[in-house]
Amino acid sequence: MKGLLREPLLHFLLLGAGLFVALDLVGKGSNGDPGRIVVTQGQIEHIAATFARVHERLPDPPELEALIRDHVREEVYVREALALGLDRDDTIIRSVCGKRSSSSPRTSQRRSSRPTRICRPT
Repeated sequence: MKGLLREPLLHFLLLGAGLFVALDLVGKGSNGDPGRIVVTQGQIEHIAATFARVHERLPDPPELEALIRDHVREEVYVREALALGLDRDDTIIRSVCGKRSSSSPRTSQRRSSRPTRICRPT
């Protein structure tokens, strides 16, 4: 029994199993339902600020609702594109991602423009 406890392979397997359990617990607590799209108050404020910057006025409530619907629709399109694998083996998307990542030091954060939102490491 003491020989088994000193076996490096056992340590490796236990450590690996612990990592899988930890990642599973962290993944479940982050969003609950992976198909659910949640628009936070911060995102709504960002959408309104972008509108205000372009139009030099705050959006009316119907305009804001339309902007939020557009944001949700775009998120649906992005998720569908990722599910279909459209982010892989696409030279145009890769070139856009390459240009974006070389010009910005914060490449790990999610961006709001359409072409770069589906960029991810391959």
